[in-house]
Amino acid sequence: MQKLLSIKGAVVTLGALVLSLVAIACGGNGASNNDQGMAVTFLGLFNSTTLAQPNQGGGAGGGLTAGQGGCGQLPSVFVGGAIRLGEAQPEPAVTLTDKNSSGTDESGAFVSVVGIQNNLYGQLFRADRVLIDYYVPGARAQPPSTNAPVALIAGPAESAAQTGIQGGQGGQGGQAQNPGLRKPSHTSLPPSLSNVCNRALAQVTVIPSAVREWLNFNRDLLPEAPFKIEITVRVSGLTSSGDRVETNDGTFDFEVLPETYVVPTSGDETPAATTTNEADAEAQIDNSGVEQLGQEFDVAGSTAAEG
Repeated sequence: MQKLLSIKGAVVTLGALVLSLVAIACGGNGASNNDQGMAVTFLGLFNSTTLAQPNQGGGAGGGLTAGQGGCGQLPSVFVGGAIRLGEAQPEPAVTLTDKNSSGTDESGAFVSVVGIQNNLYGQLFRADRVLIDYYVPGARAQPPSTNAPVALIAGPAESAAQTGIQGGQGGQGGQAQNPGLRKPSHTSLPPSLSNVCNRALAQVTVIPSAVREWLNFNRDLLPEAPFKIEITVRVSGLTSSGDRVETNDGTFDFEVLPETYVVPTSGDETPAATTTNEADAEAQIDNSGVEQLGQEFDVAGSTAAEG
């Protein structure tokens, strides 16, 4: 009987341990959460850190669009770029002059603008790291993954909600009503945070100079340039409730060009001028030989006639 009780206790202890491990692996302790962008969405790479102001005109067609009020519209999307092997140069991209856009900076690193959107109701999201992976199709070794710091604060989801336009009589444009945060009993955030947009943009380094050096030093492991390199980006941060959240992944296609890159041209090749000159010279030599032979025949014929 005692042996049976000891076996039963061991089974219960083992079951509790397994359940604890499963809960920790699934993020049940509240310290980690990766829900593929449902809580916080990675919007992609952009060419600017500025959100365009939405339409605020009067009349029936004026006012803020639902889901964009107080935040503005996203800038143009950045889909990919190109870097060159060898010494870091701004070509073929233009040297970056705007510190809030995409391009090659003075150190040779490629920078771009990441965008996120907080979908959590009643919670703030603060991003602190950008996680970046690299993949070269056909390579015998892959560039090492890296990460970069970022400072982004995205307000709660309700900061982008609008209940409609108030006023607007006599053709004058009214102002959108922002409901603010829900009742204090449901969140610990102060109502003033309703003015913080739930979208945020910031410039980060997506291809640091160290990765460019790795590509240069390991050319024997890579395909012959030009070749493709896929860059996968995701953002990690903390919510105001203390949960660490990672966004969904975003993959972007970049070109790696050789040091000396010649743009291919179309059309038939034009024969070189030297070839024509050589052909003319050979024709002149042949003609002179024929003329000399004709003169010899003339001389021989005249001598025979005189004899």
